[in-house]
Amino acid sequence: MLEVGCGPGDLWHANLDRLPDVSLTLLDLSPGMVEAAREAVGDRAELAVADVQELPFPDGRFDLVVANHMLYHVPERAQALAELHRVLRPGGRLVAATNGAGHLRELDELAGGGDRPGMRGFTRFGLENGAEQLGEAGFAEVGVEVYDDALEVTEATPLVAYLNSMALRPGDEAVARIERDVAETIARSGSFHITKSQGLVRGRKP
Repeated sequence: MLEVGCGPGDLWHANLDRLPDVSLTLLDLSPGMVEAAREAVGDRAELAVADVQELPFPDGRFDLVVANHMLYHVPERAQALAELHRVLRPGGRLVAATNGAGHLRELDELAGGGDRPGMRGFTRFGLENGAEQLGEAGFAEVGVEVYDDALEVTEATPLVAYLNSMALRPGDEAVARIERDVAETIARSGSFHITKSQGLVRGRKP
């Protein structure tokens, strides 16, 4: 099994005991992330600093590839998908987690529709277009599995702090208005509802 863009290895730190017989390879473009993953998984995985657009593995090495919320960050996604297809054995599968277009839309509305760095980029590979991209890369049995979920926020201050870190500058005059609007909604409805649109895009190498 290969995970590309493994980050600090949290997925495997929490699940390695459930996968005693899996040969695991983790890679990330960031040396710091790879070192953090090494601390999380120890000698249970092979680790490498590498770019998903140019994988340092032979053809057909892996049975399964996991790309967890990372393909929408990749500049040359077609090249990355071609590489993932190459390193899978025939019959091997790619599982890519991503977001949908409506993900956290209420936060966009609170921020006046402004861009939130790191959040809007997922539309480049999302639930609406990821399956098509896998099909173009040669994957078969392509499908989408949607995870039904939402957030119900019961305190205004943490939500505003999050928005402030993503889109608004400290001291922005909009902060007071947003906090007031959120607090009024919580007082009226019991919570502030935030839509989540997340899921998996899957495909098999013929």
